Amino acid sequence: MLRFWMKVDKSGDCWNWTASKSRGGYGRIMIDNAVSLAHRVSWSISNGPIPVEMCVLHRCDNPSCVNPEHLFLGTQKDNIADMVEKGRNKSPGVKGQSHHSAKLNNAGVHKIRERLAAGITQRAVAKEFKMSPGAINRISRGFAWAHI
Repeated sequence: MLRFWMKVDKSGDCWNWTASKSRGGYGRIMIDNAVSLAHRVSWSISNGPIPVEMCVLHRCDNPSCVNPEHLFLGTQKDNIADMVEKGRNKSPGVKGQSHHSAKLNNAGVHKIRERLAAGITQRAVAKEFKMSPGAINRISRGFAWAHI
């Protein structure tokens, strides 16, 4: 994989990918007519195949780093836990209408709960609010918007 290592700057502790990168800074390389992530290719070159359902994570939190010593395997759950532990999640502790992807506000949640308490079905409430019945169910059971 000489072609691979020619695209890596090994001058520092992190070995940074110098070719094509995603918006998030992860290196990309074409292999067998498919785009592969450079850190996953680095892992495979150095350690063998990546087991199915496993992610290649960065100890250094540098998405363009392909140094095999900075990489480790983990599940998607491990990847998310690592992100939260290192404070890289976009909205740590932000809930409800203040969250960047909220589709409701507090008043809307109160209206949904009022409709449900009045005996209107979850399906009808979902249609009224242009939401999925599952989302309404999570609100009604306190799994979503529990802080209100």
